[in-house]
Amino acid sequence: STPIFAAMLVGALISVVIWSRIAKKLDNNFLMLVITNFFMAAAALPMLFCRSQMTFAVFMFLWGLGFGGCWTFIAPAMADVVDSIVLKEHRRNEGVIMGVRAFFMRLSYASQGIVFWLCHSLTRYDVTVPGQQAPLAQWGITAHIGLVPSLFFLAAAVLLLIAKPLPADKARANREALKSLGL
Repeated sequence: STPIFAAMLVGALISVVIWSRIAKKLDNNFLMLVITNFFMAAAALPMLFCRSQMTFAVFMFLWGLGFGGCWTFIAPAMADVVDSIVLKEHRRNEGVIMGVRAFFMRLSYASQGIVFWLCHSLTRYDVTVPGQQAPLAQWGITAHIGLVPSLFFLAAAVLLLIAKPLPADKARANREALKSLGL
């Protein structure tokens, strides 16, 4: 597994430079978050069909490109939302926003366990015979490696689009308004 995770890490590190250059041209943190989630969805889906360590490492590298971008733009996009809320409510209340974020982060851990349990239950994965699984159980493993994450990333991108991302000009105006208020 070390070469696979190394490929992901290299992809994530390289991505920061790539996504930062794209972000300068687009100047929209929310749009970058949507794009990187679509990118991760597209890179995760082929992992459903990977059968060798080399092909898996290639797609983990590609997935790492999206992952690095997503982590690069989570904080700036969140800052744009907080700025917008501060101007709307005329007070700072980041604690509530960070609490909601923490809830959803912990929910993702729980959903991962549920996905593993569900995939293994439905495909009859037998924990007593590691390495000797029926074809359906092997498919279940690749499903929770490729298909399920792809669907989650796709859902995240769509939800961000439905939430009406904050336009770049509005985010800039919010930052200027906060500066003029001394906040």
